[in-house]
Amino acid sequence: MITINNYDEALSAALALYEWLTEEQERLTYRKAQQLREEIDAAAALAGEVVRLAPDYPKTNTH
Repeated sequence: MITINNYDEALSAALALYEWLTEEQERLTYRKAQQLREEIDAAAALAGEVVRLAPDYPKTNTH
């Protein structure tokens, strides 16, 4: 538990907490953005593979 004895200590503690929370948010946002980029890259690679393999399959109507 933190004991705050005056306004300056309270302000300093609040600013330190704000800075930490801001850094934590940026770190989490970056991690999520990186994960999304990796998922997009994987989807693009899969789509590219489908396009590459498509000429190997007959283009006939199966109905």
